[in-house]
Amino acid sequence: MAGRLSHFLGIEAKVLPNFAGAPDVGPVKPGGHFSFVGVLERNKGLHLLLDAFMDERIDQGLHIMGRGSLEPLVKEAERRTSGRVSYKGFLEGSALWSEVAGSQALVCPSTGNENSPLACIEALALGVPLLVSSRGGLPELVQDPECGLVADLDPGSIAEALIRISEPSLRERLTRNAFIRYQTNHKPGSYVESYLRMCKEIELEAS
Repeated sequence: MAGRLSHFLGIEAKVLPNFAGAPDVGPVKPGGHFSFVGVLERNKGLHLLLDAFMDERIDQGLHIMGRGSLEPLVKEAERRTSGRVSYKGFLEGSALWSEVAGSQALVCPSTGNENSPLACIEALALGVPLLVSSRGGLPELVQDPECGLVADLDPGSIAEALIRISEPSLRERLTRNAFIRYQTNHKPGSYVESYLRMCKEIELEAS
């Protein structure tokens, strides 16, 4: 995304990753599920994710937290999958993040050009890998180091990514890198250091 911005403006863009504090979580029970957090709308790619979970090769569950117009679609998917897709309603605080912390990955298959969703950063703080779409700044969140996967915006590609990220050795590496990514790029203290360093660089370039 930064490269496209530089090309459009004709100048070199400097990227400063967004920051977020680590969420407060309660007791965590690893459930082997995937998590979706956000408004239940088509621009979040939720309809594509629900279609992906119709793939019977996916053994894990999907826990959905949020509110929105696609709630009836979520409940229908819950019925069709005999509860493998599970609608948890609107959660917040430790109840929400305990669900996320116990999951294999946070899935963010947005169809719009999202920049840097706080939910994704907060998931990284918990050591939870990301599975994102190729839109906007989402792919940059899972790079350097690799802490997630990018899937094309179709149910088949999302299903293949869900299956791949369930592989234990890959998930272990992505989980370890998620902590590193948060500490290096998105922790509030790291953000302040990066901001001050960037200001110094701009000052030197201007002098």
